[in-house]
Amino acid sequence: MKDATTFDFLLGRWQARGRAMGTEGQWEPVDMVWMSHSVLDGLAIAGTYQTRVGEGELRVTALDFRRYDTTAERWSIEWLDPQTGLLRTQVSDGGGDVRRTKAGVSMTSRAAGFLHRERFEDIGQDRFVYRAEISRDGGSWTLIEDRELTRTAPAAQA
Repeated sequence: MKDATTFDFLLGRWQARGRAMGTEGQWEPVDMVWMSHSVLDGLAIAGTYQTRVGEGELRVTALDFRRYDTTAERWSIEWLDPQTGLLRTQVSDGGGDVRRTKAGVSMTSRAAGFLHRERFEDIGQDRFVYRAEISRDGGSWTLIEDRELTRTAPAAQA
């Protein structure tokens, strides 16, 4: 069950600045507020966030749910955008797909028609860098999100 704490650093309220790949293939500036807390006796992290682009245009309001399956020893992420009705489930294959290194944590998972990799780097008490990449061929990766997050409240106050 040691892997159930892999994403505990995410707990709290976070403010993010960064960039995301737009629908036309261009980078857009992004601001984000993300709040997450522990649920299900510490085996899951529930979060909500809003992403704004450009001059503050609301891009995404979403819910995410990271759950550790103690039987299968793997993580899954359910992500819901209630504005569009998009529900995406990503499941790690267990073992080597969630990696903890000195540089941070990465999770590679399968989603509908592609691989999705999240990287959490330069993790500190009150900050980390988030990068998301996708691969459609299983070999080459394309960066689609790049953000620096700063904690604005600990988990108990989020």
